[in-house]
Amino acid sequence: MLTLVMLPSVAFADTMTFTATKDTHIKQIAPNSSAGGTANPITSDGNSDGAGSDQFALVGFDLSSLPSNATVTDADVEINVSNSSVDNHFAREVLRNWNESATWNATGTGTNWATAGANNTTSDIASTAFGTITANVSGYETFNVPLTTFSNWKNGTSHGFLVRSPSSNDDMKFTSREGSVGANRPKLVVQYTVADTTPPQTTIDSGPSGTVSSSSQNFSFSSNEAGSTFECSLDGAAYSSCTSPKSYTNLSYGSHTFNVKATDSSSNTDATPASRTFTVDVFDSDADGSPDDVDSEPTGGICNTGAGDIVIDRGDDIDATIDGTSRTGKKFCILSGEYNVNTSTTDGIIGQDQDQYLGISHPNQPQPRVYTTTEYNVFDLETDQSVTIDNLKIEGATAPNNWTDAKACQPSCGRGINQPGSDLTVTDSRITNNAAQGIGGAGTGLEIYRTEIDNNGYHQVFNSSTNQLEYVFFFQDDFESAAGMKSTSSFTIADSYIHHNPWTGVWCDIDCDTAIIQDNIIEHNGKTGIHIEISSATSTNPVDISGNTIQDNGDANYAWGNPNGVSIVNSSYVDVYNNILGNNNVHGVKVWWDKNRTNATSVLTDHINVYGNTLNGDTIDCSDDDDGANVSCQ
Repeated sequence: MLTLVMLPSVAFADTMTFTATKDTHIKQIAPNSSAGGTANPITSDGNSDGAGSDQFALVGFDLSSLPSNATVTDADVEINVSNSSVDNHFAREVLRNWNESATWNATGTGTNWATAGANNTTSDIASTAFGTITANVSGYETFNVPLTTFSNWKNGTSHGFLVRSPSSNDDMKFTSREGSVGANRPKLVVQYTVADTTPPQTTIDSGPSGTVSSSSQNFSFSSNEAGSTFECSLDGAAYSSCTSPKSYTNLSYGSHTFNVKATDSSSNTDATPASRTFTVDVFDSDADGSPDDVDSEPTGGICNTGAGDIVIDRGDDIDATIDGTSRTGKKFCILSGEYNVNTSTTDGIIGQDQDQYLGISHPNQPQPRVYTTTEYNVFDLETDQSVTIDNLKIEGATAPNNWTDAKACQPSCGRGINQPGSDLTVTDSRITNNAAQGIGGAGTGLEIYRTEIDNNGYHQVFNSSTNQLEYVFFFQDDFESAAGMKSTSSFTIADSYIHHNPWTGVWCDIDCDTAIIQDNIIEHNGKTGIHIEISSATSTNPVDISGNTIQDNGDANYAWGNPNGVSIVNSSYVDVYNNILGNNNVHGVKVWWDKNRTNATSVLTDHINVYGNTLNGDTIDCSDDDDGANVSCQ
């Protein structure tokens, strides 16, 4: 059985043995003759061939196989002396390149020695010896190579060694690289270390992945190198020291990414940290800063189940939960998620007095979505009083029989919020894609703040004859009734965003006696941004249209109606001031009296004041006030 043992990452020591790759001897007595690569043994002496005739040995090694990142700690030359001398012989570093064709006069590489016999101690050989072959000793002889000399050999600034004893008259012979016994050939034994430069590999062994339903998570991780240390990071934060397992608590809803990297004992750090991305599907329902797990019910804070508040969680039947609760003034905490309203009566969610419908989400959580594909209203508040809706996305109210019988439920259908009752407050919500109106009704005291109202009042059908999708508008008594919001009573809408409703953005219709429309952005509504119609306010409580940005309305270019930024018709006591207008079609503000309306004489166009607005190229038209009313347009 093979057992793998994980070892610490350290610099390791090793030994390499290099056999000579070139050797020869050069003779003074034959200065231009080469012994070539067949000389064996190699001879070094001072006078073996007659008086005044020296003979020197040359040995070199190829060190290219030594690891480039090796740090040499020791090097020793070993030769096999086959004929010892009565005198010591000495090894010197060779400074000039040579090959086995070398002679007494020439190096064999196309150049001569600076001094014949490689005797120049400036450019041929080093001035001092680094090794000694001891007199009268046969067999294996070893001498150390200084590390500086070895470094010169390695980088090619010197080229092996020369053995000589110029004053000796006694030969010393040793086995050459051509020797028949490999162990006897000249060799260089090198001891070295190689520093570990390989980074460890980090692995996440366990931990969350995909979608998890707990705000507390643990990660276990490891390295392929024992003794490694770790650094962890969550969601791009700076890495910090950590150990396995690493625990996190109070994780917020949404996506998170955990990274961990190992550093080994040689200070190599994993450049590709192990990473795990996961999604936490939890909620901080009570807004106390500590997320609740999905199935827990919060206590305290904005929702208090101990006080009877009801938490509606994903997967709950929202309309059955609300409609099935016996209550007066109940608080429903709707956690972030998708809720499909689908009742047997198509009436939507039926409200009761003082109900509170509160969407619970935090900055990285989606707004709770309450939608329908079957109901004529999403919320039907009937005659309920003092209902609050906060932080919900409400959409999808439809009309009967796929729009073929919209009159069957008019006027109180196709609304995201149907508001016959009084004192409804809507805050921080989005009302979108409802058939007739985002919010509509005759209830008094409607207040809307910080709410987005868009794409309400139509649906699209495919026209097979034109092969195109076309708008179909919601009608009431053969008149268009589509709007972002429409009220026939008193209301306030402020700090909200009303846009891309294909008919009217904000509609103050019959008997809308008091309206405050302030500090909103009202743009890209198909026909009119604000429509004040057949409504009679008073001098003490006029309709107040101020501080709004009203632009790009009427851009659908319908062939009928009056596409304006603000349209005021058959109404009295309306003040339009300090608004920013621009690019509305046809006018920024249009004021007129329509005498052909059935109740035209009962509501005259009177006491209209338009002043202090920034027009940005828009126009104000008050030329059609045929009743001679008190209208001032500046």
